Amino acid sequence: MRKVIVSGGNGFIGSSLIRCLLAKGVEVHAIVNENHQRLDTILPEECIHLLRGGAGSAVEIVARVEPDTIFHLAAVYAEPVSAHDVLSMIDGNLTLGACLLFAATQCSQQPVFVNTGTYWQFDSNSAYTPNTLYAATKQAFQDILHFYRERFGVRSVTLVLYDTFGENDTRPKLWHRITTALPGESLRLSPGDQTIHLIHIDDTVSAFTRAAELLHDHAAIGPCYSVSSPKPVKLRTCLRS
Repeated sequence: MRKVIVSGGNGFIGSSLIRCLLAKGVEVHAIVNENHQRLDTILPEECIHLLRGGAGSAVEIVARVEPDTIFHLAAVYAEPVSAHDVLSMIDGNLTLGACLLFAATQCSQQPVFVNTGTYWQFDSNSAYTPNTLYAATKQAFQDILHFYRERFGVRSVTLVLYDTFGENDTRPKLWHRITTALPGESLRLSPGDQTIHLIHIDDTVSAFTRAAELLHDHAAIGPCYSVSSPKPVKLRTCLRS
């Protein structure tokens, strides 16, 4: 990898991936919406590309940058409460990715494409059973990706992510709530019988970079892999440790 585009680079996973790529000497460009506070201290201004005019502007960005790799992490995950929210989710989870794939097919040297899925798409037996509209749109985009892979030969893979954690994670998750609790503060918790797959951010980032390397090497890999711990553990076990 010499020059890459990362969508969703302002998030916890995206910004961690960008830091890793920069440390490897890779030229990194990020596609973002109006939120890019994390990236302002990581990337030069000319490498932060705002989606001006909607998801379609991603086509022009890809054409200008001409990356050899696209990491697609951008997503809208908050469940919609209005028709406007539904359209925003479709735009963020389907339209943007479709525009990136179209742009990839227009490049003189077609970039490889690493997509991001979620374990919310599946049940405990790995059967497709979306539990949110977010999960359903992620699956719908994988169908679009399948089309571009079969019709246009886009070398691609989807990494299905489980629960990530690590330093500098400010997402409103339990880990952040515990680590930022005030001394003596009590937190109301469930009995902790939920089973989870915890993955450290460094391992998550390594999965993304390794996937891209395999695609560049034309390795015979499947269309989708999970990034998870060897076995699930109960939440209360994690909290005790």
